[in-house]
Amino acid sequence: MSIWIQVGGIAIGPLGHTWSLAIKEQYYLVWPTVLLVARGSALRLAVATIVVASIMRLVATGPLGYFSTVTRGDAILVGCVVSRSSGRLGRVASRWLGWRRPWPSGS
Repeated sequence: MSIWIQVGGIAIGPLGHTWSLAIKEQYYLVWPTVLLVARGSALRLAVATIVVASIMRLVATGPLGYFSTVTRGDAILVGCVVSRSSGRLGRVASRWLGWRRPWPSGS
């Protein structure tokens, strides 16, 4: 909620730093819903959203460009796509980052 208050131009004083937490909270509500509803096309939907959000970030100015879930969602969704990729992208990213996947690749 704090991000949309700040996008509206209202200063929230000492709670201003909570904008990044608000984006993450919205992600925790939206991403599981997308996985359940979109099922097989969740990755395609996430990639399309990354493209749209990236374009919006380039075009947006002021508080909307900085605080909005829409313009910051691409960064979070890139991680979602990499984590859900069971193919080459997931293996390359995991190797490059030094991660070992503790879960089966089919999940």
